[in-house]
Amino acid sequence: MALRPSVFETDLSTNFNTPAGRESFSQIRNTPLVRDSKNIRKADSITNVTPFLAYLTHYSKIYSTKDPHLRNLMIRLNEVTKKFGDFTAVNGLSLEIKAGEFFGFLGPNGAGKTTTIKMMTGLFTPTSGSIAINGFDIGRNPDEAKFSTGYIPDQPFLYEKLTGREFLYFSAGLYRMDHDAATASIAGLADLFEIGEWIDRRTEHYSQGMRQRIVIAAALLHNPKALIIDEPMVGLDPRSAHIVKKVLKQKSREGSAVFMSTHSLPVAEELCDRIGIIKNGVLVFEDSLNAFHDFKRRYDGKFESTFLELTK
Repeated sequence: MALRPSVFETDLSTNFNTPAGRESFSQIRNTPLVRDSKNIRKADSITNVTPFLAYLTHYSKIYSTKDPHLRNLMIRLNEVTKKFGDFTAVNGLSLEIKAGEFFGFLGPNGAGKTTTIKMMTGLFTPTSGSIAINGFDIGRNPDEAKFSTGYIPDQPFLYEKLTGREFLYFSAGLYRMDHDAATASIAGLADLFEIGEWIDRRTEHYSQGMRQRIVIAAALLHNPKALIIDEPMVGLDPRSAHIVKKVLKQKSREGSAVFMSTHSLPVAEELCDRIGIIKNGVLVFEDSLNAFHDFKRRYDGKFESTFLELTK
């Protein structure tokens, strides 16, 4: 099975028979992904084979931990519940999203949308239930699940003393991309998001729209299998919104699963293949957009009226 080049290119191109290579391998072994892995019973056992084969052996074991029943699903939530004390924010949520699907997640304020996203990205631990990204359980294999994920929060966070280019290289390092792969990806995304004139300026000088473009570009650097997005259109001018929508739809066509939380009914109707509506932590509607169009004819045929009826 082919390894993902954006994550593993640097390490697999290293000559482990040189002193520098042996030092590099030592660093690889001591990273949390390898040292703390639950997929190797005894860390010392990998010293009995060559470093290069040990590295491949480790990752072959990681890939074997993928649930075979989930191989055709990029995102799966199974009876997920999240409680904060006596308050239940999400209650028994189950969803399945395939590769290439664009899923819109809607609901009123406080319905549980952001809590769901934070569980999907490993920021919150579910009280019960399970979440898998690209076949990897976020609880049992968090690193592998996160390597498959691109996360775009509702408020873009940047290190303001870094330039846009520096921030993108920093983000590429988190995904262990080598310099050449990162450089090529950054160049392509700079053109795609039309940020070339700003990429070498400090991000403290960026507008809201430019900050959002940089954050989305950072999430796409490693070509993730799943994109998880929380309110991507907040504060965007029409030009920025157009670019972001075009890119997200393109990623969906290329095979990425896109999970987008939004308050914008027109955006959901324009972009999504399927939608889910959550109210008080419970999914009250989940189906294709065409099925939703059929459903809304029971009311006045308007998306807004149907949404208000379902969430009242």
